[in-house]
Parts: sequence; structure tokens; C-alpha cells
Amino acid sequence: MIKNVVFDWSGVISNDIKVVHKALLIVFEKLGIKKISLRQFREEFELPYTKFYEKYARGVSDDVLVSLYTKAIHSVEEPEMFRGVKNVLEFLRSNGIRMAVLSTHMKTKLDKEIINYGLEGFFVSVKGNIHDKTDELVNLMKECKFDPRETAYVGDMAHDIEVGKKAKVLTVGVSWGYYSNERLAKSRPDVMIDNISEIKRIIGK
Repeated sequence: MIKNVVFDWSGVISNDIKVVHKALLIVFEKLGIKKISLRQFREEFELPYTKFYEKYARGVSDDVLVSLYTKAIHSVEEPEMFRGVKNVLEFLRSNGIRMAVLSTHMKTKLDKEIINYGLEGFFVSVKGNIHDKTDELVNLMKECKFDPRETAYVGDMAHDIEVGKKAKVLTVGVSWGYYSNERLAKSRPDVMIDNISEIKRIIGK
């Protein structure tokens, strides 16, 4: 039975792909890189994000990229939470499910969005600025004393599924995030869902 749920943030809880793409185009403009469409971004973006930047900004240092992106993401509008998320989180909390967040999303933005979405106090741990989640999910679970056999990790990208499998937790892929359903399915998550409310069913198993 699932007693703990770790969520990725962007593309799972926060509908921020359009604002992240907008910030990316600001960075590309600063670097003199040709713009890419939202569709192309969704088809090509991957984690760790350095793999993506190596294709378009080879030779630009991580420090420069982080500095430019930090300014850009704070200059664009605030994203909205996906519909139905808060109701599901309230259901999980009322049923004693412990929840946490593990995300590459900038921590300053993550904290602000948690407040904007009215989700303060829902999570026992919130980890942001995670460039590579490979070991971080295991570390978070140790800190929170989450038993892998009782834990699910909900993500929208192949990297999420890979780290979930390494941590030996139930991997849940969502179809509404950064990856298309078809692209994410290639990483073979244990469960694929098309609506956040399906998590209620998963924890009951």
C-alpha cells in the first residue's frame, strides 16, 4: 500500500511549460540562438538539462546559463496550477499520505508557487534546484524515512522514471507534462495516468 508520494513539480503540479519555454527563448535571444517552437521544446527537452543545452548552447558555461535563466524565469508571468491538483493533495493529506516535492525547478520560484497555489504545509520536504535527480530521490526518502515499498514517485519525464526505478519505488508517469504520452511511455513507468485524480486509485492498491 502506498503511504508516501513524491511529486515532481513542473509539468505535474505546475502548468509552467509555456512560461519556461518563454524564459528559454529570452536566454536564446541573449546568446544569439535561433528560437525553437513550444512543440519542438516539448519534443527535445530532457534532464539533466545540460544534455539539452549541449545541443543548442555548446561552449556556454553552466554559470552563464544559470545566471541568464534565473533572470529570465523571474521576468515572465507566474504559471498556474493544473486543475484538480489541490483537491487530490487534500484527499491524500486527509488519508494520512505523506507528500514531498523533488524538482529541478528553481527553489525561489518553487517556494513562491507553493504559496500562490495555497499549498503551504502540504509537503514534509520540498527540494528544488536539483540538476540531476539520480541520487536525490534516495536521499530525500532517507531523510523523510519513506519505505520504498510504500512510496510512489510521480513525474512527467524519462529522468523521473529512471530515478524512481533506481530508488525501487512505484513510478507514475503523467501524460499532461513536458513529455508527450508516447515519449514518456518509452521509459516504461509502472503506471501511466491521464488525470491527477487517478492517484487516488493508485494509493489504494
